[in-house]
Amino acid sequence: MAALHGVLHIRAFADVDSKARLEGVKALIAVREEFRGVVDIQVVAFAQDGVVKEPGADRLMEEAMAFGADVVGGIPWIEFTDDDARKHIAFCFDLAAKHDADVSMLLDDAGDPSLRTLEMVATETLRRGWSGRALAHHCRAMALYPVPYLQRLSSVLRKAQISVVSDPHTGPLHARVKDLLDEEINVCLGQDDISVNKRREGAPLPALLNRMILNNKMILRWGPDQRRSGPHLPAKLFCSVSLSCRQRMGSCIGAYSQSK
Repeated sequence: MAALHGVLHIRAFADVDSKARLEGVKALIAVREEFRGVVDIQVVAFAQDGVVKEPGADRLMEEAMAFGADVVGGIPWIEFTDDDARKHIAFCFDLAAKHDADVSMLLDDAGDPSLRTLEMVATETLRRGWSGRALAHHCRAMALYPVPYLQRLSSVLRKAQISVVSDPHTGPLHARVKDLLDEEINVCLGQDDISVNKRREGAPLPALLNRMILNNKMILRWGPDQRRSGPHLPAKLFCSVSLSCRQRMGSCIGAYSQSK
């Protein structure tokens, strides 16, 4: 379906935990090889239930990368404490360095303005010299950040060359796409839970464009003061499912899914 609708590059998340173990990773690697030359698939080993609070997740993540996963995936904001979130992030970067892999993290995916794992990942990216190789997904708490903090955070994101992937269909709050574009932060659009039955939105690319452009009042907060990005937003949104993805992921990746 992806290839038929023009999505030729996918970064696909496979849960790695005590329940899923490596089943999703093995399945996606098999699909990656089957469709090699047709659809470019990057397999993400994703610690869905955490690293610190999920016994054995660290070992399974090691096995997943050794088995052939392409990208290290994390979700530090679900750990019990900020200290544990930092340990989660450090583990993922250690594993990425070991395998010379990129990092993709689901960050601050809740309506809680106190969540700060996006900043943690950005500063760790700089500390590790991993600029341009870390991707931040969701970041919905950003919708509630005060403007001075968002501006300071944007400076760190820009320096670390971190792109932000917004998934507009996942809830009422979203990464502040227009503000990020104004701050010259690369923005990509993704589609979460493609294989989940409760979301029947059709092909990934048309669904993304439909959500972001036709429903832009919710996402982008159009107003009389459209500033730098205003008149060009539709074109920038189209680029966010094509060229913007290529800019920071090494290839043009226009959608991502979580295996369920």
